[in-house]
Amino acid sequence: MRCMKHTTLLLTGLLCAPLSAVADGNKLYLLQNSPTQGIAEGNQIEVDQSNSLYSELGSEETPLVQEGFANAAQIMVEGTGSQVALSQEAKNAVGNQGVILAYNGANARLEQTGTENSGTIGLGGVNLDGNLIQEGSQLTGTLVAVGDNATVSLTQTGTDLYGRLEVEAYNSYVRYKMEGNGLYNPGAPLRIYTFNRDISVTQRNLWGNGNGNGNGNIGNGNGNGNNGNGNGNNGNTDGNNGNGNGNGNGS
Repeated sequence: MRCMKHTTLLLTGLLCAPLSAVADGNKLYLLQNSPTQGIAEGNQIEVDQSNSLYSELGSEETPLVQEGFANAAQIMVEGTGSQVALSQEAKNAVGNQGVILAYNGANARLEQTGTENSGTIGLGGVNLDGNLIQEGSQLTGTLVAVGDNATVSLTQTGTDLYGRLEVEAYNSYVRYKMEGNGLYNPGAPLRIYTFNRDISVTQRNLWGNGNGNGNGNIGNGNGNGNNGNGNGNNGNTDGNNGNGNGNGNGS
């Protein structure tokens, strides 16, 4: 199914296109909303539930949502009982891109807030939940996971981040967080295998810019000078404080 709309669209029930006999009991709930039309590109979504049974994309209370301009999503579900959640909110005319592939009953959630973000989720497993959360701009994230009875999440917050998480997990919880600006996976994707253990990994950009300015009065002759005062501004994410001091001799 392919839906494109500049204005609000609320769709509940089965897919718009006829389904084969294999696809039984599938549901899709979708809300697309663009505040104004003009020359801005609308939102697009492509959904394939033709090889799934009783899959549910969104719900009556929380449908799949595309808010703003130029968001695009592709969703493919195969197997029985998968649930998918999607929220795309573009802050300007350059939207977000998302791809969700869920197999064998896996559940996926993709949330994108900002501009020019790209997120991909690929899951395969029973009672396997995969979450990809992006808040910022120019974020690229890929989450690939297999396993059973596990939850895997990748969260990116900031600007110009690139990360890939590959997981095989059983009876476990895996969380990977990336925060800052211009942060990339070190050399290769983060790969994790875990059984009956929870794992949490956080990466932050340790470099920031700190600037300090100091101004002081300068005098010649005898007397007591006044000390100049300077205040340093905090740098960006995890940056060092900049310090500035001004010194002077009084007249």
